[in-house]
Amino acid sequence: MKLLYILFLTVIIIISFSSCENFSYLFQLQKKILTEYNEKVNIRLTNNMHLDISLVNSELNDLGIIDRKEASDELTIFAIHNYGDIDNIVTISINYIIYKNYIIYRYTILVDNYEYKKENNEWISIGSND
Repeated sequence: MKLLYILFLTVIIIISFSSCENFSYLFQLQKKILTEYNEKVNIRLTNNMHLDISLVNSELNDLGIIDRKEASDELTIFAIHNYGDIDNIVTISINYIIYKNYIIYRYTILVDNYEYKKENNEWISIGSND
């Protein structure tokens, strides 16, 4: 029984360290995007495989579709080169968000979204919400 308890604690500790490391990678990427692009950004990791990057109230929201797509391509390449655990990522999503906060309510609008998927170790664009 004691051996089972030690094994259980070991698994919990390994999972915790792995999660802390991923959190560190997310924080570092967020900091680098803020420095490089001067954009408010929210970054989320789902199932350690899906990286979601949201630009909140960005000036890029006002660009045309082609310019936003080019900016998304550039940001995806930046994320690929700057995220510490990119080998485990299979999809990257770039979102353009308008967020408003009023006294009584808040609302969020998705302006645009671009998806990228890794196939055979190459990143390809798989479209947008247009």
